[in-house]
Amino acid sequence: PETLSALDELRQFPFTTAEDIRQNPLRFVCVSQSDIQRIVTLQTSGTTGEPKRIFFTADDQQLTIDFFGAGMSVLTEPDERVLIFLPGETPGSVGDLLRMGLERKGRKPIPYGMVKDPFHALDVMESQQADCLVGSPTQILSLARRWNPKNKAPRTILLSTDYVPAAIVDVLESTWGCKVFNHYGTTEMGLGGGVECEAHHGYHLREADMYFEIANPETGEPVPDGEYGEVVFTTLTRRGMPLIRYRMGDRSRFIVGECPCGTKLRTMEKVRGRFSGFVQVGDETLKLPDFDEALFPIQGLLNFSVTVSGSDGDESLLVE
Repeated sequence: PETLSALDELRQFPFTTAEDIRQNPLRFVCVSQSDIQRIVTLQTSGTTGEPKRIFFTADDQQLTIDFFGAGMSVLTEPDERVLIFLPGETPGSVGDLLRMGLERKGRKPIPYGMVKDPFHALDVMESQQADCLVGSPTQILSLARRWNPKNKAPRTILLSTDYVPAAIVDVLESTWGCKVFNHYGTTEMGLGGGVECEAHHGYHLREADMYFEIANPETGEPVPDGEYGEVVFTTLTRRGMPLIRYRMGDRSRFIVGECPCGTKLRTMEKVRGRFSGFVQVGDETLKLPDFDEALFPIQGLLNFSVTVSGSDGDESLLVE
C-alpha cells in the first residue's frame, strides 16, 4: 500500500524473512553507513549459507538501553547488585547496553561475561554479594548445581538469550528460593522484545518500539487473540535497519484479558517452541522443549544434546 491509516493494515505487506536479510542486508539499511554505530553478525546454524548482519545507529541502541532499564526495574530495587553473565566487553554489546540501562535506574551492575569456569563465577557471586543474576538458562543452572548453601542466594534472576525450560526455572527457584523472570528478545528485535512481570503471566511487550502480531504462518493473516500462531514484529522507532513483519518462527499467542499486574501492555504467552523445531521418529513427533522438560529435572544434569539419524521408520535417537 502507498499509505497506511491503521496498524492492522500492515497485514497487506508480505513477511520479511531471515533469508531476505542474509541475501542482501544493505537493502534494509535506511541511513548513511557513517551513521551506523554497531553491526552484529549472526552465524547460521548450518555449515553453508551467508550470516545475517543487523545494523544499529546510536539512537537505536539508546532505545534498547531505555527498555533494558525499564525491564530490570521490575525485578530489582535501587542499589541492588546485578551480576551480568552476558557478553559485555565490546561497546554496544548486550551486556554493555544492560549495564548502562541498570545504571540509569540506580542499580549497580557487575559485568562478568559468559560463564566459562562456574566455580570462579560462584566466587565472584559471593564476593560481590549479588542480589540478581542475568544470563542464559543452562549457564545459570550450572551455578545452581554447584552452589554452596552457606553462601548468599540471589533474590531474583533474569533468564535470557535462549528458550527457558520450566524445568530449569523450577530448579533455580527451589535451590535459591528466588524469583525467576523470563526475557524474550533477539538481535533482530534490537535485543529486547518483552519481559515478565511479578505476575509471571507472560511477556509484556515492547510496544513503544515494536508492533507485534500473531499470524497464521501459511496465510500471513493475524489470528484472533487467544489462538496460536507465529510471532511477527514490525519496528516502529528504529532508523538504521527497520524491519517490516519479520518472521520469528516462534509459536505463541496473545493472552486474552488483563494481566493481574494491571498493565495496559499486551501480554504474550511464553514461547514454547518453534514451528520448525521438531523431528519425526517413527510415529512420534518430538520437539526439543519436550526433552528440556523431561531431562533438566534430573539431579546433576547440566546440558545435553539430541541426535536423530536414519529415516523411513528406521530412525535412531541418541541423547548425550
